[in-house]
Amino acid sequence: MHDEFASQGLVVVAVSDEGDKLVSDYIDSLGIQIAVGAGSPASGKYGVNGIPHSVLIDVNGRIAWSGSPYELSKGKVKEALKGAKKRSSNFMAVPLEEDFSGRLTALAKTMSGGNPGKSLAALQAIAADEKATADEKTGAATLISSIEEHAQLLNGQAEGFLKSYDVQKGLLVLDALAKEFSGTIGDAAKARAAEVDEGTRRCRGAHARSRAGLEDRCLEGQGQVPRGRRQAQGHARGRARGHDDARQQEGLTSRRESEQHPGRATASVAARIVQGLVAQRAESVSW
Repeated sequence: MHDEFASQGLVVVAVSDEGDKLVSDYIDSLGIQIAVGAGSPASGKYGVNGIPHSVLIDVNGRIAWSGSPYELSKGKVKEALKGAKKRSSNFMAVPLEEDFSGRLTALAKTMSGGNPGKSLAALQAIAADEKATADEKTGAATLISSIEEHAQLLNGQAEGFLKSYDVQKGLLVLDALAKEFSGTIGDAAKARAAEVDEGTRRCRGAHARSRAGLEDRCLEGQGQVPRGRRQAQGHARGRARGHDDARQQEGLTSRRESEQHPGRATASVAARIVQGLVAQRAESVSW
């Protein structure tokens, strides 16, 4: 319902009579994106006898429907929304419940359209302008407060996504804040996004190393040789075959020389034997 009718003015608020800690942990675990109130006595005022229970309030503040949310029809929601102010589907849009006049009109429209960062600097200038009227100063302060509260809400939602391991959504919100705002709000969001990115890279590296280690231990448990060790043993066998081939070739050469030059062959064979012993010792040391 929220996703479908938010742009038409529907505002969904979840209310619980349970404590802040319990409700906060639940919100973080699910990454809930709507406003949630804890420790509320509203259930008694609205005649709630069981949960879940929903109450639909129209644009005039009257109860249009009450009952199980599974029985709430889209037709009822559409009827209750007649005359409601349209809301931007952009999560950066700042919801405003009142109208503003004069030079605040365009700034308020920009905020509610999803670009609060563009309005913030101008509003701060109006609030500090000595020539601004009292109404303008009051209106500017109200809009600035709305922007800051909305940015704080989005930061909280980003942290909720991160705690529920939905890193992609968390970074989406943080990157949007960093792009939209300059100064304190944007810098803080940018720093947090960089921190999350770095943590994600470290986790991926650790996961890859852990996965390789687990794979090797699994192969060892099955009586198999891990891949890295197989490669090392293969290289060792290749070197051994190379040495054997060389020794065989030396033996053939020695036999030919003994047949043609018996005296020289004896000295040549002795020299090769010494060289072979030296090579074997060097090989044993290197291994």
